[in-house]
Amino acid sequence: MKTKNIKFSPYQAVIIDHQHFDVTQLSKISNFPDDSFSLEIDHIDLESYHFDDECELSIQVKRGRSDVQDEPIGTLANQEAPKKVFDFSESRGLISVRLTVTPKNKAFYCGYSEWRHPNSSVYKSILPVSLEDIGDALWILELPEDDGHEFPKLVMNSTIDGLPEKLKGDFALQSTILPTSIYNILMCMFDQNFSGVTDGGSWHYKWHEFATQFNEVTIDADASQNQAEDWARKATINFSKNQKYKQLFIKNFMSD
Repeated sequence: MKTKNIKFSPYQAVIIDHQHFDVTQLSKISNFPDDSFSLEIDHIDLESYHFDDECELSIQVKRGRSDVQDEPIGTLANQEAPKKVFDFSESRGLISVRLTVTPKNKAFYCGYSEWRHPNSSVYKSILPVSLEDIGDALWILELPEDDGHEFPKLVMNSTIDGLPEKLKGDFALQSTILPTSIYNILMCMFDQNFSGVTDGGSWHYKWHEFATQFNEVTIDADASQNQAEDWARKATINFSKNQKYKQLFIKNFMSD
């Protein structure tokens, strides 16, 4: 399949909100799900952006900082299901995707989304959610005692109907929960001496990949406490910046 060579993106290109499309990662290798996979795209709703019906759609995919791979998925009026099997077996890091829109036969974007992680068992497993009656608490972060295959878990209050669904779709609410969780999880991994970072099934391995996505600096068990705190803080801050949590919090909770 021929790949479109996009040369530049005009400053006036529209940013597509993540709520207007959904991407699911379908892994081919269970032990290393990010090595080989295809994508499923649902609920593309771009009507509010007023793109021309002949605009061409593509999904772009990258792993960590690797080269971007691209798959055309038809036009706005005639969308096609993705068919490509992506191979990132030689790369490290987490999978990110974005949707792009280009005018017909042109080499620039008229719209594109920010990078996001696709829906998949991989990303759900990084911080799985469970439901329990935890009284008046909204959520509690539970951390594993070792580097095994039991992942950190976000326990949410089962007496609040729809809370997990609310968290999934409400980025402003996420801003009050996820940064603290991420920081504590990364520090827990340091406290456990990064002992599972080479085991593809360990939660250390998955969370170490997550951290390298948002912090170019890597540390090991020989790092000092201050170095570890700086490392975890930078990864958390960069993740929050990528999600625009500060702006969303101000807009949703601080504005009149």
